[in-house]
Parts: sequence; C-alpha cells; structure tokens
Amino acid sequence: ATYTRWSDVSEDDKASGRLRRSMFPPAAYSASPAAADAIGKQLNRCARLLPAHDNGGCFFVALLRRIDDGGAAVQWRRGDKAEVRSSGKIATVRGLGAGRYVGLIRVAYPDGSQYHVAREDLARPGPTTTTTTTTTT
Repeated sequence: ATYTRWSDVSEDDKASGRLRRSMFPPAAYSASPAAADAIGKQLNRCARLLPAHDNGGCFFVALLRRIDDGGAAVQWRRGDKAEVRSSGKIATVRGLGAGRYVGLIRVAYPDGSQYHVAREDLARPGPTTTTTTTTTT
C-alpha cells in the first residue's frame, strides 16, 4: 500500500513498526496547515530509508544545492591579518575553530593570547600610517 499522510496508514501497518510517523511530512509537528505545506514542499527531494527486514538502522537522504552568496563573505586564511572589531586590535588568523568553536575563527594577538571570534567581528585592516620622528643634535 502507498500512503501520503500518517493519518492514512492502517492500524495494522502502524502496529507493525515498519511505518513510522517521522517518515511523513511534519503536518503533525507544525503549528499550522500552511506551515506544514511549506515544510512539505521543501522536503520533496528527501527520503528516509528504513531497512526491510534486518534492523540495520536507517538513512536520511537529501539533495542539497549550494547557493552562491555573491562572494559577500570574506575568506580568511591562516596568517592573514585581521582587525577584531570588538577589541579594535589587529590579530593574526590562526585557523578555523574546531569542536565547540566550529563556526568561529581562531586569532592570535601580538601578545601571544589566542581567542575564537565570529566572522562578523573580523575586518580587513585599513591602511595604517606610520609616523617616524627623527631628532638631530
């Protein structure tokens, strides 16, 4: 049998455990029918695959498409100089954050201290003017 909604599934199929509520678009989980329709339209290229007979786990498969942001995001590389807006100081990019710091960028200040900062908190440093003073006697 083919079902399009969880409410269409027969009681026997529900009891067997082979069909689960989470296999259907989330009409039961959304606040309104309009929200359920919007979510359902986004899930039209997704599938949850369950094992047929062997309790071997399940898989969720989705087709994803990367959307180009037009190059608006600045790419940071190890060794780049960056101005940390929140501190007003220049730091050196050490790399991307890992573990609980995923999504942040690790920077090192000239004094040796290292911090993780958000991408939005970094800017390319502006031109600096160097003033030299010479004294003659």
